[in-house]
Amino acid sequence: IAADLSEMELKKILIEKMEGNKSIQRSYEQRNLYKASTTWSQSRQLSASEYAFAEEPVQTTCQMEEPSHLVFETGVEDQPSVQTS
Repeated sequence: IAADLSEMELKKILIEKMEGNKSIQRSYEQRNLYKASTTWSQSRQLSASEYAFAEEPVQTTCQMEEPSHLVFETGVEDQPSVQTS
């Protein structure tokens, strides 16, 4: 059969096969890029959800520091002095 095909027809067949291989290669590359993108996206979503559900530390009453003894000024000096006679 090859003897019956012209050189031009053989080149055409070769080019079509090469284009088909390129198309298959692009499909593999696109699939791999999609997988990588999906994996990265899922990883980011998981990290975000873990961050969102992280519990903040909570102090119980016994763990909180008690305020030091406070001294209040009552303003006794401002009151008029009452003298008794």
